Amino acid sequence: RPASDLGTRTAIFTGLNAWPALRINEWMASNQGSVTDPADGGADDWLELFNPTANTADLTGWRLSDTNPSPTVFVFPAGYSLSAGVHLVAWCDDETAQSAAPDSLHLPCKLSANGETLTLSAPDGTVIDTVTFGTQVADVSQGRIPDGSPAIDFLEVPSAGTANSAAID
Repeated sequence: RPASDLGTRTAIFTGLNAWPALRINEWMASNQGSVTDPADGGADDWLELFNPTANTADLTGWRLSDTNPSPTVFVFPAGYSLSAGVHLVAWCDDETAQSAAPDSLHLPCKLSANGETLTLSAPDGTVIDTVTFGTQVADVSQGRIPDGSPAIDFLEVPSAGTANSAAID
């Protein structure tokens, strides 16, 4: 029969975005030694991801990007996941050979103490979280209080891999 007899079909997506609302939860862009990288003892920059959802998130194909001085995009390889309520520290030390899934992650970039933008995207490119920070203070981290919330402040004590501390008064 002719194509005109088949009629028009319309598909409407009525679901919700299936990507978990992971968060860039804390970062330190001017680490002078208050937190050391367990792989080599270095005083490296770092950021922390947090999963505030009730389910484990497979990070395969997710992307982390920064803007300084030119964009670096890191795509998570297989082997990394983030369980519900758990924090994952990513060392921003440009030493990716030190990565060892599932617990040790080293990114191909360093953070700028002068400020920049960090973006976490799902495998299909959907932006899940973005933080823009300004000038950083040596050995002081900045992050969300409480974990995963929209409120961001400088933290009294860096808490890489654990719940964020109180804001600096």
